[in-house]
Order: sequence, then structure tokens, then C-alpha cells
Amino acid sequence: MASKSLEFVQHIKDIIDKVVETQYSKINQVSDLMVNAIKNGKCIYVFGASHAGIIAQEVFYRTGGLVPINPILPSSLMLNTRPVTHTSAMERLEGYGSEVLKTTNIQEGDVLLIHSVSGRNAVAIDMALGAKAKGVKVIALTNLTYSSQVTARHSSSKRLFECADIVIDNCGDFEDSCIELTNFDQ
Repeated sequence: MASKSLEFVQHIKDIIDKVVETQYSKINQVSDLMVNAIKNGKCIYVFGASHAGIIAQEVFYRTGGLVPINPILPSSLMLNTRPVTHTSAMERLEGYGSEVLKTTNIQEGDVLLIHSVSGRNAVAIDMALGAKAKGVKVIALTNLTYSSQVTARHSSSKRLFECADIVIDNCGDFEDSCIELTNFDQ
């Protein structure tokens, strides 16, 4: 099994190298966009549903972190919801992201970073489309390999990468698996 753990570590290193090689200019572009928003008295919002919501929690209220970071953390989309499968139902519910967006103070000139690995669920697409309509710059952090192979769960037929101003590809694997283990079907 130790060889599998080393294989996993190497695979993660390869993904990080690929992100640096292919996404670095977009990351800098997003950084500049965020800096300019803050200089102009605007805010940065971060959203993700279920596991993707962990990023919104990670960047918020950190020692040495940026104060104008505003996580969007609707409890029905966070992993402490029980049953946890409820989060899957809510992130697929078209119109829910629009309602969530209404609970924020997001406004023109702000920046919204939306994290969704598949980029297909309605809540993320609602958030992106609603924010753009308000004049907010939308950044998508997604997996383009995965997202380009699935259909949208939104009536617009758009996936997150098709709704954003800037797209950062996490360069990950299709779905959530990356190492195959002997005698496991997953």
C-alpha cells in the first residue's frame, strides 16, 4: 500500500506542476482583479456548495488573511447538514442560487469566486449568472476536463466555465478519484 501512497503524492505534485504551467497567468489576472476591487473599496465573495464550499471557509477569518473576503455559506449547502445528501439536492435546485445571492450585499464592482469541480449544478450557475447581471466579476475555479464532459443541470444549458469572466482550471482528474486500487471497483 505504501507504493500507492507515494503514487498519490506524486500525482498531486504533477497536478500542482500542471496548474503552475497552465494557470499561472490566470491566477495573476485574478489577483490583479481582486487587488483593484479592494483598492476601489469593493469586496471579494467566495462560494462553493458541499465539498466545494470548504474553500469559502478556508479563506475567511484567517490570521493574516484579507478582511474584505466574504464567504457565502448557506447552511443547506454545507457539509454539516444532515442528512448530507440534502446538500446534493439543494445544489441541483434551480433558482436556489439566485435566492442565496439575494442574502448577500454583493454589488457592482465586487468579485465573486465560485468553486465547483464539475461546474454543472444549478446553484453555482445561478450564482454566476445573477452576479454578472449585477456587474460583479465572476471567477470560476473548476475542473475543465470534468466539466466539459458533463451536461449542465441548469435550464440555460451552461456550465460554470461558460458563465465566468475568468476560469481557473484545477487540472484535476475526472470526478474525485485519481488512484486505482487493486480489488476495488470504484
